[in-house]
Amino acid sequence: MAVLSPAAAAPPKSYLQLGARSREFTRALVAGESWKVYQMFVPQFREEISFARFDSALSDWYDGRHIARTRSRVIRVNSLTGHASTWPVFEGERDYSYVYQNWFFDGRDWSLIWLSNILNPSFRYGQADTAAITEAARTALRYVATPEGIARVLPGLKLPDTLVVVWRLTRPDTDFSVPGHTVVMLSPEENHKDGPASRVPIYLRIAAIRILGEYATCAVDFVPTPLNRFRDLRNIQSVVVCLESRDGRWRVHSVAR
Repeated sequence: MAVLSPAAAAPPKSYLQLGARSREFTRALVAGESWKVYQMFVPQFREEISFARFDSALSDWYDGRHIARTRSRVIRVNSLTGHASTWPVFEGERDYSYVYQNWFFDGRDWSLIWLSNILNPSFRYGQADTAAITEAARTALRYVATPEGIARVLPGLKLPDTLVVVWRLTRPDTDFSVPGHTVVMLSPEENHKDGPASRVPIYLRIAAIRILGEYATCAVDFVPTPLNRFRDLRNIQSVVVCLESRDGRWRVHSVAR
């Protein structure tokens, strides 16, 4: 499965430009400008999550406190995704709090897709189109299971012939066939300690997936089990597959770790 060439989309912006957006976010956070923070999110978030709900979550995080000082920095820029952190200190407190920001570059600018410690897992969005979600997840999974995909994630890794995939949105009629592998799809509830995943050295978990207009992001975890002997996979390794919709089909744009 080919990855789109860099010319197929505008290149991601630099650390400096993401840093400027993160500082803009931090200033709005200090000033308590919840509407401004809300407007920094990708359109899909604002279409599916009301401002009232977001404002309530942010108010809960403030908990009546005011920020006295902050520091922030960009952690990484990887493909179309970026990560930054802000450490605020509230008045009357000595220790820093922590807000981790996930950003997405849509070809024009960086927009927020997640704020840790402010949002919780109930803030699901970008998953309403079940058919598009399934196709995007299938495309991402098939890519990371190819030699090309594995080489970009964990060079030297050999996936087992039976590929166990855990996904919250799996359905009995979902076809996730991967060439060269027998695929066993499980929901998190079906993934118990004596199940199929316990009989393979590594299984895959689709951790998060969102449709963001003509793009999609799919986070895939490589999860080692006690049977694993691959030295470079002692802990869970995550990869984010960025996809782009072209001619009605999802294609891999790039991969971020």
